[in-house]
Amino acid sequence: MPIFVGTYYYIHIQRFSIAGGAVIVFMFLFYFLAPILQLDNDSYELINNAKYDTDLLLCGNLFVFVFLTTYFIALFIILQNTTLKVHVGKFSSNSVRMVYILFFFSVIIAQRSYNEMAIIISTFQLELDADERIVAMFQRKVLYMIPFVTMSVYILTKKKNFYVFVGFIILLFLVFLTKNPLLDRRNAIGPVYISLLIFVFKKKINSNIKIFALLFVMMVVLFPLSSLLTHISIDEWGEKSVNYGELIKEHFVDLHYDAWANIPASILYVRKNGYAFGNQLLGTITFWVPRSIWECKPISTGELIGNFLMQFEGLHFNNISSTLIVEGYIDFGIFGIILYGFILALFVVWLEKMYNTERIYDEIFSVYSSIFIFFILRGALMPAVAYLTGAWISIVLIPSLFNKVIILFKFLKVK
Repeated sequence: MPIFVGTYYYIHIQRFSIAGGAVIVFMFLFYFLAPILQLDNDSYELINNAKYDTDLLLCGNLFVFVFLTTYFIALFIILQNTTLKVHVGKFSSNSVRMVYILFFFSVIIAQRSYNEMAIIISTFQLELDADERIVAMFQRKVLYMIPFVTMSVYILTKKKNFYVFVGFIILLFLVFLTKNPLLDRRNAIGPVYISLLIFVFKKKINSNIKIFALLFVMMVVLFPLSSLLTHISIDEWGEKSVNYGELIKEHFVDLHYDAWANIPASILYVRKNGYAFGNQLLGTITFWVPRSIWECKPISTGELIGNFLMQFEGLHFNNISSTLIVEGYIDFGIFGIILYGFILALFVVWLEKMYNTERIYDEIFSVYSSIFIFFILRGALMPAVAYLTGAWISIVLIPSLFNKVIILFKFLKVK
């Protein structure tokens, strides 16, 4: 019930919010559609190998109800007491000049990305050791975001003509070199290209119903169909018949959509091991501390529940999702679920404010984060916070530092 009431409120009443639309689509797909399809079989196991337990499932559904109700009530109250200043003017001239500076660095970064891809293709080396992973993480989550930032600023500040279109194609090529399936997963690539799509059609994608439709089609149709690229070789294209309806259904009954199934698993975990009392949240906040320095640093909640399922339910890997419901419950029980629902509402309103700011980089970060919210909601929270922090560094912090340098040079030149 909260999902449908919230959807009506978002489409017909709530002011324009990309993040709000992402939350609605996630809730509908992960907490309504996917569970229905996953339970529509004769299996006595959930998709995460956990045993079918009616009491646990009912308790899990109650947690979902509490979380969604808290979020929607908190969102309504916060929006009723928040005044939004809508920015309709032009961005500053410094933002326009910044395109040229960012373009220079984008070319260098794209060249480095091309060299990295060449090594991966020639050596088939996808796994890295610990030191290499740290460097690669910084490159892929911070440096390789710069071409995306450059293209976003370019789209938002340039008028349409032939020469601008040529620049658009060049920048799109640089973005593809740095954000592609060889270097990143779909949950990292998706926010980049969906954000660019929203920027390109900013004047047309201007209502909540359009945002809802765009994200719904992306998640229900395009993402499942993209699996064809990984499950069917090029030689088989045109030869192997594909039932697209069945393909889409299968997408919702595999481990991509294990979010709901992991809620009962977290309840079982707490029964056996007790609450973490904030230990998982501490690990999320201190994600930047190397494990070599803090050896007993908490692992992500997804890994924690995954290890539990491997030990007791025969799951063959521990890389599973951990929704905000699971994160809150593992740490603080039912209070944690209410707390995280409230924080989610605050986050959505904060992104809405950023979208309407006069600072172009805040708008870019707002749109990117609004799409990235799918990853935050699915979890685990620790890597989600780490990756979003990297995006903030590249989208907001680095351009701001460049801008301060420009202002300093101007000041020194005048003196």
